[in-house]
Amino acid sequence: MNIKNRYCLEVWIGLAKVKANDPNNIISANGSFVNVLGLSRNKNDFRKKVSLALKTLGLELKALEDAEPFSERILKFNVAPSLKNIAKNIVTSGSLIEFGTFHTYD
Repeated sequence: MNIKNRYCLEVWIGLAKVKANDPNNIISANGSFVNVLGLSRNKNDFRKKVSLALKTLGLELKALEDAEPFSERILKFNVAPSLKNIAKNIVTSGSLIEFGTFHTYD
């Protein structure tokens, strides 16, 4: 799968730990985690884009773990088909950031 676009941006993936800014948000008080993918030039660029996208949802990025190019991730691990589909969609649509399923902590 070619995961770079014509602007030399590459699909990145990471696990975002997030917390809601509003106590009435559906995200629990303990926060949640979500796989996030997006087009970026490097790790710092990816983190900034993830943080901005979460802010638009009323969420705060607490940590971004295991951030790496998607091309590296699929060489090391068996990646879920849903995440592969998100990566393909990002490349074809040019979407900067897309989220997987949010999982809340108990």
